Amino acid sequence: MQKVISPSQLSYYLERGYDRVSGFVHRANELAHLNTPAQLYGALGLGYPGSPFSRDAEEIHVLRWPAHRPSLYRIPYGGQNESAMRAMEGWVIERPPFRGNGFAPGESSDVVAEFKVDSARLPHGAQLCRIGADGTERTIAVLDVDALVWRRAEGS
Repeated sequence: MQKVISPSQLSYYLERGYDRVSGFVHRANELAHLNTPAQLYGALGLGYPGSPFSRDAEEIHVLRWPAHRPSLYRIPYGGQNESAMRAMEGWVIERPPFRGNGFAPGESSDVVAEFKVDSARLPHGAQLCRIGADGTERTIAVLDVDALVWRRAEGS
């Protein structure tokens, strides 16, 4: 699985040993071809009002981990209000750009399945990666749940 994290969340993970993930997440293999912040921004619908993300960002950070318990990751059927949620026979009400149909509200031609998770612990070996505007990617830290710390990768 993969989740884009905002710049303000980065220190929680790296400096405080934060080991949880919540909110909207996506299958990492469905996003593997999106290798710049601009591509992720467009495909995941990260341009909502007040977003901490920018299409022209120099970098974006993502969490990646194996989904050991698929039942933790529910398809977020719903809408932007109660009547829209009921029309979708869903369980989620979220602000725009949420679509409620199980897919990320992206503006690109990519169709990305979307899941919602409610505060799950990340497994040992989860990765925190940096994706650059130039298309480079590097792992900057790996979660060690025994020590509850993100171990910095070589060269980061």
